[in-house]
Amino acid sequence: MKKEKGDCLNNISVIGTFLWCFLSFIIGILILVMLDIFVGINVQYDWLLSLTILLPFFTLVWRLKRKQILIEPICGDVRSFPNRRNWLKILSTEMLITVFSLAFIMALLFIFSNLFPDYMIDFINSISEVEQKGSILLHIITLSIIVPITEEFIFRGFLFRKWCEKYGLLAGAMLSSIIFSVLHLNYGIAGHFLFGIFMCFLYVSFNNLWVPIAVHALHNFVLSTTSYMLERSSDGGEINIEETLNEIALFGTVGGVIAIITLPIVIFILRKYYLAIRV
Repeated sequence: MKKEKGDCLNNISVIGTFLWCFLSFIIGILILVMLDIFVGINVQYDWLLSLTILLPFFTLVWRLKRKQILIEPICGDVRSFPNRRNWLKILSTEMLITVFSLAFIMALLFIFSNLFPDYMIDFINSISEVEQKGSILLHIITLSIIVPITEEFIFRGFLFRKWCEKYGLLAGAMLSSIIFSVLHLNYGIAGHFLFGIFMCFLYVSFNNLWVPIAVHALHNFVLSTTSYMLERSSDGGEINIEETLNEIALFGTVGGVIAIITLPIVIFILRKYYLAIRV
């Protein structure tokens, strides 16, 4: 990656920065809990998500400023955006990764329902009892704007860039994507690992952090709005356990086949990106 004056991350510790960010996360939780207990302010899920994500973001910016590391080189060349043809390739790849991720999740649910049927029944029952709170508009804004900017700055702008300088392009992409996927365990670890690597390659390809931010934002917007529409279309009645397990078996089998088909295609495309940028 291109380096400029004030763009060296060697003098900032990953572990130390992580601890500071985690501390800010805990402080945000405590503030919300105290507001609820002592002031009586019922903080909705969306505000909780916004605050707990924004505090680590500003903590990282503060740490970079203290180490006299410039923010501008991390953001890259904001004028370097893909042309129309490149956007079609990027969005097609992102869509393929999303299809693989959803198919992989369905296959895992099917396997999990066979290994731990009692736990899966309890999980299905718990879903029917979940009550969605907060403004859907705020929820979509949080996932489509706040989350992409924060996560891309932390995982690609900081972690990937630092480890890329230290270990090389591929190792940096894989290490940062492992951390990224582990923190998204409940949304599908395999899909987020491939998505993270793709975002790293886009960041290097265009030397512009706003490119992966834009793709990440579109990805979250589509998933959040689709999820909301599916929830609205459901009747909200009691879930039939036997019928749901049969659907998991059907979709899980189909998902396994789709995952097996799409995985080598995704790897092939990511390899082409890697070969194009490693020089």
